[in-house]
Amino acid sequence: MSNNEFQYQFTLGGQQIDWVQRYGNDGFIAFHPGQSELKMQWGKFSTSLSTQNYSVGPAIYNQIVLSRQGGSFPHVKLALDPFDLNIKKVKTGKWEVNLLAGMLSESDYFDTNSQNNSRYINGLFLAYQPSFLPELTLGFNKVLYKDTQFFNFEDIVSTFYILDDGVRGDSIDTNDTFDQLASATMDWHFPEFGFRVYGEFSRNDFSGKILRFFREPEHSRAYTIGLERRIVTAKKATVIITAEHTNLSRNHTFLYQAEPSYYMHHVNRQGYTHNGQLLGAGIGPGGNSDQLRVRLEKGGKISEILVQRVESNKDYFVVNIQDRAKHDIEYSVGYNIQKELPSMLIGLESTFSYNFNKYYLADKFNMYLAVSSRIKLN
Repeated sequence: MSNNEFQYQFTLGGQQIDWVQRYGNDGFIAFHPGQSELKMQWGKFSTSLSTQNYSVGPAIYNQIVLSRQGGSFPHVKLALDPFDLNIKKVKTGKWEVNLLAGMLSESDYFDTNSQNNSRYINGLFLAYQPSFLPELTLGFNKVLYKDTQFFNFEDIVSTFYILDDGVRGDSIDTNDTFDQLASATMDWHFPEFGFRVYGEFSRNDFSGKILRFFREPEHSRAYTIGLERRIVTAKKATVIITAEHTNLSRNHTFLYQAEPSYYMHHVNRQGYTHNGQLLGAGIGPGGNSDQLRVRLEKGGKISEILVQRVESNKDYFVVNIQDRAKHDIEYSVGYNIQKELPSMLIGLESTFSYNFNKYYLADKFNMYLAVSSRIKLN
C-alpha cells in the first residue's frame, strides 16, 4: 500500500504513518472544541471529560510520549493531585497519579478502509517527589493504543495488564493488538545554584521478556536531555539559558532485529497520531534536534533568542540516502519579544532558517515574521 501524496513519505519497509504534511490542495473549514473540559473535583481526586491538550515529561521542546505539538483528542481522565504518602509513619514523599482513556481518529488522507478509522488509547502517568530529596521529580509514563474494531471490554484494564490474545481476524500476526510507548523521566532542580537538569528515556515498544531489556536497553529507544541555568542580575533581571537535545533515530540494533521508526508499528498502521498529527515529539520519526535558548525577563517584558538544529528522517537517510553531503538538516535562529501593558499584551516573533537538502531535493531558505496582540478583559 503506497502513501497518500499528502502524507509523510520517508517510511521504510512498507511502514506507514498517518502524519499529514499538507491537508490537500484546497481550502477547508474544520471545527474543534479546543481546550474544553468538564471536570468534577473531590479533594485530591478529580475526573474530567476533556479535549484539552495533555502533556507529560519535563522537556520544553520535545516531550516524547505525550506533548502539545498537535491537536488534542477526546478523553476521560482520572487524577489524584499531588498527595503525601506515609507508610507506618514513614514519609515517602509526594505522589501524583493520572489515568487517561480516549479515542484517536484517522485523517482523511490515510486509506479508504472505514473500519479502521478510530483507535482506543489509554495511559498511566505517575510522578514522585522523594521526601528526602524534594527538588527531584521522577516520572513513569505508559500509553497503549489499538484499533477499536478489535476492542474488548477487558482492554479497559490493559494499562495494568494486557489480556489481549493477539487475534485480529486479518493477515497481521501479532502477540497482542496493542502498540505501546513508555518512558521514565527525571527533573532535578538545584535552587541554590539556579540550575536544573532533566531528561526522558522512552521505548517505542516493549521488548517482551525483561531480560531482553537488560541485554539491549538501546533497542527502540529515544531520549531527551536538557540543562537550564537561571541567573538574577544586579538590575533585577532574570536570564534563563536552556539547552535541550532529543534523539528519535534508530540505534544500530535495527541491523539484526525488527525496529520500526519511532511512532510507527506494523500492527496499528496509522501510528501514534490523531487526525494526521503526532501525539509525541514534533520532529517526527527518525528526527534529532538541538535547541539553545537565552531568555531575558524583566518587569513586564520578555525577550529571547532561540538557535535550533533539526535533522529530519535520519532512519530513512541511513537506509536509502547514505551520502554524508545529503543530510536533511535545518538550522534556524529566532528572536521573540513580548511586552505587557496595563490593558494589552503585544508580541513580535521572527525566525530565519536554512534547510539543507530539504526532502533530499534542494536547499531552502525561509523567513517567518508575526506580530500579535491580546486585550485584557479584566
